[in-house]
Amino acid sequence: MTFGQSEFGNYKEGCATLRAEGGDNGGGSENLVTTKNLVRRLTPLECERLQGFPDGWTIIEKSSDSARYKALGNSVAIPCVDFIMQGIACFLRKFKEETEE
Repeated sequence: MTFGQSEFGNYKEGCATLRAEGGDNGGGSENLVTTKNLVRRLTPLECERLQGFPDGWTIIEKSSDSARYKALGNSVAIPCVDFIMQGIACFLRKFKEETEE
């Protein structure tokens, strides 16, 4: 096995954004791991889990997977928000303690 190859095929280190037009800053599918020229896309359930939402969070009656992907794409990752908010709360607690002394 040589550098840039795996049991799944050729790949590049790092990952650019997926855009139709491609370009120097990413795009296209040149960074995706492929198996026999097929790309496995994430399911809405996997996307919900990656974003930190409960399973089925975006299921709305008669909604398509596209609508679920769009809703998840317009959201923020809950674990990231939680981490940032905990940092802010910690800072505010320390600041309050220092000003009371």
